[in-house]
Amino acid sequence: MSKEQIKSTETRRNIYAVGECLLDIIFKNSQPAAAVPGGSMLNSAVSLGKVGLSVHLISDLTHDRVADVIISFLEKNGVSIKFINRYNEGKTAISLAFLDKSGDADYSFYKIYPKKRLTGEFPVVTDKDIVLFGSFYSLTSELRRPL
Repeated sequence: MSKEQIKSTETRRNIYAVGECLLDIIFKNSQPAAAVPGGSMLNSAVSLGKVGLSVHLISDLTHDRVADVIISFLEKNGVSIKFINRYNEGKTAISLAFLDKSGDADYSFYKIYPKKRLTGEFPVVTDKDIVLFGSFYSLTSELRRPL
């Protein structure tokens, strides 16, 4: 299906991806090689945004430079940031991905979150919309109530 066909069949449908945002710092041969925004739902939202679908990411980030990199990346890839809650406490999550010779990653995560999360605006979801829900958000007890 072409980008135009997808747009014409989905003009009224919104897609909401709910999940974690973080910055992946990728190491090759024990040296930093790249830093890219990540998270399973962020990656899904970006793929959908690149083909022109109306996609919104529901997540949380702090007000720091790492989050600014992620926000810029989302906007450049057609993902709405309207439902990303920005908080003042803590730090935006970072993962260190150490690639082995086969290209498989061993991850270390660094997360400092505030006690209250996802306190921002939520969309009104209709029966025409699609909700993608994943990442550790589906397992984190303090996120269950707001979600």
